[in-house]
Amino acid sequence: MAESGVNLIKLLVVGLVITVTVPLAAAELIFHLKSEKVQYIYRVLFIIPMIVPGVVTLLIWGFIYDYNSGLLNQILRLLGLERAPQAWLGDPRFALYSLMFVGFPWVGGFALLIYTAGLQGISTDVLDSCKLDGATGLRRIWSVDIPLVMAQIKLMIVLGVIGGIQGFQTQLLLTDGGPGYSTMAPGLVLYRNSMLYDRMGYACAIGVVLFIIILFVTYINMRYLRSSTEFETK
Repeated sequence: MAESGVNLIKLLVVGLVITVTVPLAAAELIFHLKSEKVQYIYRVLFIIPMIVPGVVTLLIWGFIYDYNSGLLNQILRLLGLERAPQAWLGDPRFALYSLMFVGFPWVGGFALLIYTAGLQGISTDVLDSCKLDGATGLRRIWSVDIPLVMAQIKLMIVLGVIGGIQGFQTQLLLTDGGPGYSTMAPGLVLYRNSMLYDRMGYACAIGVVLFIIILFVTYINMRYLRSSTEFETK
């Protein structure tokens, strides 16, 4: 159980960093396109993968990581890197990090829409003032866009924490917590004890602990992470 907790922390930290940064960066790039039609096309292209069931996506990644016929190892062999191919999901050194890489390039359609909506909600007066003051590019993103979309960032952090702590489907389908316990997560421990070993009391105890952790992290997030607009209304 201790090792699963360490794995959870690693996956949660990486997942939150990806959730906050990558979709936001993609939303910024799309938002700054001059043509609204092109913006719409890009949004649709990023939304289309959402119609594919998550299980199918995970099975595709399982094929990509396959040692013998997987796409990743085949590319490495074509590049002449004969020693580079690995059993990515079968080696304790790489299994957890391979799971972190699942979903690359990590631009989820839901997060992209949330961030895009936040950017579109910024007043045109604010954007025009930025141009007059010379705040463009990264300066505008850091000083204006991010503070004004903090409510959306807060929402994605809350959803990321809940999904990260509860989630175990990736491990269940790709590694079953192995090799050994290198990819074990508390959610998978809960599932095994409740559904396979009929240890309902132990499973309920794990569930209560996970609920308390989610509640605490959500409270900290809602209490101390505020957007500029929230401060203005106080």
